[in-house]
Amino acid sequence: MSCERQRTVVEDHVSEAVARGARVLAGGGRGREAGSFHEPTVVVGVDHTMRLMREETFGPVLPLMTFKTEDEAIRLANDSPFGLTASVWTRDIRRGERVAERIEAGTVMVNEVLYTHGIAQTPWGGVKLSGTGRTHGRAGLLELVHAVHVHTNRLARLHDLWWFGYTPRSHDLFRAFARRFTTGSPLQTSLLLPKMLRRVRESRRAARR
Repeated sequence: MSCERQRTVVEDHVSEAVARGARVLAGGGRGREAGSFHEPTVVVGVDHTMRLMREETFGPVLPLMTFKTEDEAIRLANDSPFGLTASVWTRDIRRGERVAERIEAGTVMVNEVLYTHGIAQTPWGGVKLSGTGRTHGRAGLLELVHAVHVHTNRLARLHDLWWFGYTPRSHDLFRAFARRFTTGSPLQTSLLLPKMLRRVRESRRAARR
């Protein structure tokens, strides 16, 4: 362990789990090694009321829980205040990727563990209490810049379709914008043209008045 205090944290988590009904299959103590050593430990019979499952132990302890369905496994994995990294292990790669997409963590690996932090191209960071923001990759570089959006209206003489005055016809157009334009589909957006042209004529008549 990195220090004596951290070994004490690991021991407290394991002993509290055992006191609540968990069982140690391997390891569980300091062993015969000198210094801040803690044995690699496997614990079964754990649940999410135990500190071992709710806090960051940061020690060589593997608590094991069983599940019956894929949905239950995902629910248990997401029942945590932390979300830095996770890993899914399976013989079915497609299933592993499907599960990975539903896990709440900054990095989810399929049949792999740990090494992604060393890949400069991949974003690194967590969710929930595991932090905000990213390092590495394009997302990490964007954390270091101050983004500025500059919008230029090159048709300033043309009355904006969404500008006042507001009428039942403009309200109808706004609803259509929310339904079609926001899809990002050119085809869906093209269906707005008749409503847009009617709005332009309406706006010009109002300007002349």
